[in-house]
Amino acid sequence: MADAALTAAYAVLERQLRQFREAIAGIPDDDLNTWKPAADSGGGGPMNTFGALAVHITAAGTWRIFQQVYGDPTPRGSREEELSSTASAAEIDRMFEDWLSGFRERLSREDQPDLSSLPDTPREDHPDWTRMDWLVSMVDHTALHVGHVQIHRQLWLAERSTHPQ
Repeated sequence: MADAALTAAYAVLERQLRQFREAIAGIPDDDLNTWKPAADSGGGGPMNTFGALAVHITAAGTWRIFQQVYGDPTPRGSREEELSSTASAAEIDRMFEDWLSGFRERLSREDQPDLSSLPDTPREDHPDWTRMDWLVSMVDHTALHVGHVQIHRQLWLAERSTHPQ
């Protein structure tokens, strides 16, 4: 039986990914992969596209939950590659559903991790993080970028002067 923290993290993640999907609803695929807030070119610093943020949170989140929490070998590319990636709305839906279905499948197994233990692959930047730390990090990191996407949506609407219903 899954630990209550794992079950709660799944429920929060499912809600976060639904909020991400709601934030990009109605945005054309081209804009998902090319549009950035005007501040990006106006001296506000580098910003990411909707598609790149989807790829990034999926790669980072699946690595955290499967590799660091469950101990399943889960390769991950570089953050820079993720943040220069593209994804259509259909691809984002598929990535998110794969992440959630994989997590659901792991929750259904008898062999659940001891969240107070260190993962088999500690990281130099977080050598003392337990599996629970990585679980919380997955939720926290996803929430951060869902917030970015929600703000991006507001800016996209303002800059495009489009208010889809």
